[in-house]
Amino acid sequence: MQEPFAIDEAVAAWQAYLDNVDDWRRLTDGVTAKNGGCGLVYELPNPSEVERPDESFAIADMRDLARDPGYSEPHYHPRLAAHPSRVTEIYLFLAGHAICVAGSMERRVGSGDVVVTPPNTTHYVIPDAETVLVAISTPPFMPESYIPVMETDPLVGFDRAQLKRLTSEPKCDATEAAAAEQGQQSW
Repeated sequence: MQEPFAIDEAVAAWQAYLDNVDDWRRLTDGVTAKNGGCGLVYELPNPSEVERPDESFAIADMRDLARDPGYSEPHYHPRLAAHPSRVTEIYLFLAGHAICVAGSMERRVGSGDVVVTPPNTTHYVIPDAETVLVAISTPPFMPESYIPVMETDPLVGFDRAQLKRLTSEPKCDATEAAAAEQGQQSW
């Protein structure tokens, strides 16, 4: 029987690895980005320094999303037959500031912050022009586990009115976001 997924252990392992990376761009050298609902996404092999085969590792460069459409595509990850356990996604923010939404919870985040999204919960990011994050998925990401949602759906915690309110508000500025609480938040 597989041991239960330990969020704190995963976060610690990936943060320790990223603490030794001087520039995230070096990790993406030679990797073709996929342009999607989360900006330019670089799907990377798990580094040998991080022995976590049940997780996948990607960098999402959201800097262009700040202009158009102004947010990442709201989506959730359902339970799939191929992965009977549910997908948990961990975001480690490398640069910029943003509002991260998971279900009805909203949080202003910046470089160094961690957000954990529970399974079957709609989540998205409203980035500034500098936002780059690492996305860790466990089990590893599968395209069929990415389900976009744009209409209110309480079963996965998506509220279209919340998205509209947040995207019509002025973007968070760096001073305000930097003053926001630092650290890990799990919903």
